[in-house]
Amino acid sequence: MKRARISALLIPGIGTVDHMRLVHDCGVKTIRIATHCTEADVAEQHIGTARKMGLDTVGFLMMAHMQEPAALAQQAKLMESYGANCVYCTDSAGISCPTA
Repeated sequence: MKRARISALLIPGIGTVDHMRLVHDCGVKTIRIATHCTEADVAEQHIGTARKMGLDTVGFLMMAHMQEPAALAQQAKLMESYGANCVYCTDSAGISCPTA
């Protein structure tokens, strides 16, 4: 690869730190550590290890529609405190819209 960067998604409990090391050795430069939007704390070890490995480290909060914005922001701040370079709040349910 000359211009593109390879990235991977890791879900703690399914993917392990050893898996992360393996994909890093295969050329992955960015890792997205994904958790349910209420469980950022399970990503602490993975995010910290990814940063120590020099990976561009992204926190990835899934099913964001299940949290109020303030609680979602708290979870994102946890991922930031573990070392995430940025945090994505994602939702595949199609209902993440402001409520009246």
